[in-house]
Amino acid sequence: MNATSFDAFFRRVADAIGVETQNDLARVLGVNRSAITQAKQRNAIPQKWLHALARDYGYSARWLESGDGPKHAGTSCHEP
Repeated sequence: MNATSFDAFFRRVADAIGVETQNDLARVLGVNRSAITQAKQRNAIPQKWLHALARDYGYSARWLESGDGPKHAGTSCHEP
């Protein structure tokens, strides 16, 4: 992940897909809660998580990771 923190990633995902807790995120991703804890401790998001969320919810993996670029996959301009 660039200079973006896990917490910022989690806030973006929570707002975008409606998860409220890290347990919810683990459930959506189909991973153990410990995987979320490890990612948070490393302050790094596995690329496969980004791609799964992008595929399943239509968001740009780049936006999910860093908050940069278009919010939705396939759009060419930055959305608010």
